[in-house]
Amino acid sequence: MLSCIGNTLIVAPWGLPPQWRDVKYVLEVDDKRIGGSVKYCTTLIPLILSMENQIKEGKVDIVIIVLDSLVDKYTRSGSSDSSTCYSCYSELSSYIDEANRVSSYKELTLKLNEFIREFIKCLFKKHRLDISINLNVIVAPAIGSPGGKWVFRGDLQDYESVVLYELGKLCLEKPYSKIVIDLSHGINFMPSLIMRIVHKLASIQLLAHKELSSVAVEVFNSDPIPPPASPERDIRINRAVYENIKSILLIHTIPKLIDFSSVARSDKLLMDKFLSVKEELTDEVNKVLGSIRNIYSSLYYPLPLALHHFLCRDLCKSIEGLDNVLGKFLDYVVIERSDPNNPTVTRPITMNPDALYIYYVVRALCKRVSIHGSEEPTIDYLDSEIKPIYKYVHESLHILIEHELSKLKELYRDLRSSQDYQSLRNTWRTLHEIKLLVSKSSTKEGKERKPDKRILIAHAGLQEELTQILIDDKPKLRYILNPEEILRDSGLLVK
Repeated sequence: MLSCIGNTLIVAPWGLPPQWRDVKYVLEVDDKRIGGSVKYCTTLIPLILSMENQIKEGKVDIVIIVLDSLVDKYTRSGSSDSSTCYSCYSELSSYIDEANRVSSYKELTLKLNEFIREFIKCLFKKHRLDISINLNVIVAPAIGSPGGKWVFRGDLQDYESVVLYELGKLCLEKPYSKIVIDLSHGINFMPSLIMRIVHKLASIQLLAHKELSSVAVEVFNSDPIPPPASPERDIRINRAVYENIKSILLIHTIPKLIDFSSVARSDKLLMDKFLSVKEELTDEVNKVLGSIRNIYSSLYYPLPLALHHFLCRDLCKSIEGLDNVLGKFLDYVVIERSDPNNPTVTRPITMNPDALYIYYVVRALCKRVSIHGSEEPTIDYLDSEIKPIYKYVHESLHILIEHELSKLKELYRDLRSSQDYQSLRNTWRTLHEIKLLVSKSSTKEGKERKPDKRILIAHAGLQEELTQILIDDKPKLRYILNPEEILRDSGLLVK
C-alpha cells in the first residue's frame, strides 16, 4: 500500500526521457485504479497521483536520479509520434545546449539539475496537474559513452557513492517510514546499484530516528512497453518488492574512503597531477577515521558502554565536519575537449560507497544520541537510550545487553541492602570488587585487568575487572582503562 501515515521518500532513476512514449500506465492502490484513462510518458505521474493527499501535507519527498551523460543531446530518428516527454525535452533543449558549453563539471551538473526541474514543470503543465512537490535531483556519474559523443571515464562505484552521499543526507535530516523505488525508467547499471543502496538508506533511517521501529521498502517496475505498432493496452506499474526492514546492514571491514580511480592508476601523468589533492583529502579523512572506527566497532560488537563513551567525547562534531571534504569529491572531475567531437569527463578520485555508508552510520548514531560533554552514563541511561540501538543490529545482541544490565541492576540492589553500602557511597568500585562484597567472599586477589575478547562479547562489554560503578542513588558506569585501548587490545576494532 502506498498510503502511509509517516513520511515517504520516492526515488526514481531515469535514463533518457525523450525516448519515452505516451502509454496508459495503470497503478492499483487500495483497490483504486490510478491512470488508464490518460496517457503519460512516465510512471512517476501515476505514483504522484496515488499519493496526492500526502504530497499536499508535505509528507513526500521525490528524488529523480539522472546520469551526467544526459548532456549528450538526443536527436529522434524516424518520424514516430511525438510524446509528451519528447515535447518537453525539445522545448527545454537550450538547457542541454548550455550544459554542452560549460567549462567545469560542477556547471554541467547544475545545468542538468535545472533541466530536470523544468522538465517536471513542463510535464505537469501539459497534464494540467496543480501539485507542488518537494523535488530533489541527483546528477550521477555515467561510464563509457552512452550517448555516443561524450565519453565518461571513472569507476562504476562513483555512481553508487554520489547517490548514497546525496540520499544519505536526506535520510539523516528527516524520518521516512517508507522508501518507494520506481525502477521503470532506470537503464544499464542504475537499477542494480540503486537496489544495493536501499538497505543502507533504511539502516541510516533506523539509527538516526528513534521514532522509527521499521522502514517499509516498496520497489515498482512497469510492464515492458510494446512496439509502437502493437495494439494499445494498459501498462501496469507492478510492485516487484515489498520489505519491512527492521535491522541494519553491517559492513564487516572498513575500506579506504578516498583513493585514485582505476583511470588515474593507469595514467601516471593523471596520478601525478592529482596526487596532492588525493593526499589532502586522505589527510582530512584520517583525522577522524580513528573516531569513526571506534564508534562503528562499538556498534558492531555489543559494547554499549564503549559506544556511549565515544559518542559523548565531542567527536561527533569533528566527524560531521568531514561532510565538507566529501562534498568536494566531484570538484576534481575534469572536462577535456582536445577532441571537440568527443568531450571527455574524467574522474581521477573515487569514493568507496561502503566506507561512505559506515560514515553515515556513525553520523546517524551521533544524531540519535546527541550527548554533550563527557559525563559517565547511568545504568538506567544505558538501558533506555543505548540498549535499544542494538535491536537494529541483531535481536540477539539486544537480548544479551538486556540480560547483562538486568544482572547488574540485581547486583546493585544486593549491594544497597548490604551493611557496606553507606560507607562506599560516592566511591568507584569495579564490578569484581562489588561481587566480592555482596558474596562476602574472603578472597582478596584481584583479577588481571586485561581486556578479553570472549568475555567482553559474552558480557556486553561489561568485563567485571575493567568496569567500575559509582556507588550512588543513580549509579554510573565507566571503564578503568581507555576504551580505545580496550578495543585495540581485545581485537574488537573493525579493521
